[in-house]
Amino acid sequence: MQFAARAGEDGLAMIGEAERLSEAVDAAGLGLWRYDLRTGELDWDARIKALYGLPPDAPTSFETFVGGVHPDDRTSVLGEFESALNRPDGRDFTVEHRTVAPDGRVRWVVGNGRILRDPAGAAYGVVGTSWDITARKTAELALADSERRLRALGDNLPFAVLYQVAVTPDGLGRRFLHLSGACERLNGITAEAALADANALYGLIAPEDLPRVAEAEARSIRTGSPFDVEVRFRLHDGSTRWFRLVSAPRPAPDGGTIWDGVQIDITERKRDEARRKLLTDELNHRVKNTLAIVQSVAAQSFAGNAATPEARARFEGRLMALAAAHALLTRENWEGASFRALAGEALAPLAPTDRLTVDGPDFRLDPRTAVTLTMALHELGTNACKYGAWSGDSGRVELAWTLEPSGDGTDAFRLVWRERDGPRVSPPERRGFGTRMVERGLAAEFGAGAILEFAPEGVVCTLAADLPSTVRADQAAA
Repeated sequence: MQFAARAGEDGLAMIGEAERLSEAVDAAGLGLWRYDLRTGELDWDARIKALYGLPPDAPTSFETFVGGVHPDDRTSVLGEFESALNRPDGRDFTVEHRTVAPDGRVRWVVGNGRILRDPAGAAYGVVGTSWDITARKTAELALADSERRLRALGDNLPFAVLYQVAVTPDGLGRRFLHLSGACERLNGITAEAALADANALYGLIAPEDLPRVAEAEARSIRTGSPFDVEVRFRLHDGSTRWFRLVSAPRPAPDGGTIWDGVQIDITERKRDEARRKLLTDELNHRVKNTLAIVQSVAAQSFAGNAATPEARARFEGRLMALAAAHALLTRENWEGASFRALAGEALAPLAPTDRLTVDGPDFRLDPRTAVTLTMALHELGTNACKYGAWSGDSGRVELAWTLEPSGDGTDAFRLVWRERDGPRVSPPERRGFGTRMVERGLAAEFGAGAILEFAPEGVVCTLAADLPSTVRADQAAA
């Protein structure tokens, strides 16, 4: 207080201003410097020297400053200084750059300078501050790197578009703020076109789905909750694609809403769902048909409550033939089956390997025809084992067929089952289930072209039918 009294009121005020300035500079973490352009003297305080990795008593010069600036930043820093210095009206300038300490440690600093000029405008000095912004710059660079990686990820997603949409406060206006690189690939519309006019993309939404989208958006704006909706886009090339739109809202500075969202291509999933439903419906249909066949086989096999061991064996054999046909069709996804493979599946449990001759081109049958022929061949083979050519030691069976183009979009199919060298055959006194299945089943499937003959030298079954030419798609030489 004695010093303040001697200094007087003006001195006390001046000391107070200096102290406040010093406290403010320290609180802000600022370093002070000045550069005399006439003498070349550069004066740094201890804080500035620390930014450059120098001790408080280290001498400083303009060369010290230049040497402490990161080599990659020197050109831009010196250029900014020279530009301000050489402009007649140049006064204030700001530079951001890195410093490199003698131990190799790197810091980021921001320098603010003011050029001092005499009344004639000639520069005679520079004063300024420097501030350590390493922490802030590190965070900024990390954020920028994260944004670059996120943008690169978004631009290279093969099945989705990342987007931001700004919605006006009244909920009516739309404006895209960002669209990732897959926009054109998925929508046929460039990101630039959609950024210029949001309707270029919104206009692709199928009209019948627009009410659903509008309802989801209105609810999102009203409640502040995300929305998730699946819609169809009618693209300009005439195709239709399914997309899932998932958006999370956040308030916009103007009182509107910004949606951060993703547009996911779910076209294949929707197609799979449709195919799955079709397959399920088809499976239900086939199961019903199969159960009807099993019911008929059971009723005929056990007619009159004749559940004898022989009847059970016949029933099991017929079920196994039906199962074999289904197994082969399942391996082929129920799109059809090779006739040669079907014949093998049906006759393998019955035929002596050296007493069956098979001759004919391979071709594919539709599932229904495949099951009918399998069951018919099984009955013919079972009859041959019990009463016909395979019931003795020398009889044999010849299975032969031809397939010739008819010229009218169909192929003429002719099949002959012929038994030779077995017991003498006479027509049965009554038609059993096997006989009725061959005659009626083939006739029902192929029309009047199915004939079963009980010739004395052996049973002969002849089938003549017209099949769609497409059955020859996988034809191979026998």
